[in-house]
Amino acid sequence: MTQKSKQLPLFLDTTLQVDRCLSAHDSARSDAVAKLLGDYNFLVSCVYSRLEFKRVVLQNIALILRYIVEADPPSFFGALLRVSKLNYTPRKASTLANILAWIGHNIDSNVQTGEVGSNIDLVIARRAESYIRNTIKRRWLWYRRTIDSLVDRMNCQRGKEQPVENADGSIDTSVHESACKNKGCNIANFFREQMSRLKKLLADLKKAKTTNGQLTDELEDAIRSIEAAIKDPTRLYNYNRCLELSDVWIHLESVAAGISDFGTTNYKESDLICPSLGLTKRQP
Repeated sequence: MTQKSKQLPLFLDTTLQVDRCLSAHDSARSDAVAKLLGDYNFLVSCVYSRLEFKRVVLQNIALILRYIVEADPPSFFGALLRVSKLNYTPRKASTLANILAWIGHNIDSNVQTGEVGSNIDLVIARRAESYIRNTIKRRWLWYRRTIDSLVDRMNCQRGKEQPVENADGSIDTSVHESACKNKGCNIANFFREQMSRLKKLLADLKKAKTTNGQLTDELEDAIRSIEAAIKDPTRLYNYNRCLELSDVWIHLESVAAGISDFGTTNYKESDLICPSLGLTKRQP
């Protein structure tokens, strides 16, 4: 990459922020992400991406905490076993396993495996419980501190809700879905502002589907959601409907910010969305 291109900003997709957070135990992955980011001197993300980070990372860290403390006595290896046996989607199972590996690496780099209910299991469980309670709040702040600018053309209210410690010691990382009906964000107006680009994206996705066959579930959802929202953008004041366009929103935030270099590991979606919206995909 030339010196001139290093002066350009890089927009970070949620996937890169997740990798930055969780790849400490995977040196090859961590080094690849660091190398990409090192080619830029200004990093940007968006509030909606921070919402995704909360859903993908913080909520799953909180779930791991619950698995650990629900055992009697608390068990780290029991939580690991529980994750391996539950019928999660492949993506969620991979995320939970990665989080457990990351937690284990941070509390004891020598942790590999052990017997459920053993003395070392209890020691590690106690360390993990303490570490998790602190890290959920710290990682919420970390997201903002690791970038230079956080844009928010969507005015996403759910992306601004930080984790809250309850009186019983539990940590609330929930997303208040019903609050989206209050229309406190800018989602419908943002959709209208980007209408020409969204219509072009819709046409490009349909063409790719005709050429290549079935698209990913996320892109199939995007096609249906864009078609419906073109008729009535106000339908997007609904958390689940908004999620149908998660990938599209983040790419559009990059476009709206005037940033053409889009950093991601979300290849299947970005391979189609980036060229349609005039973005250049950058990957580790």
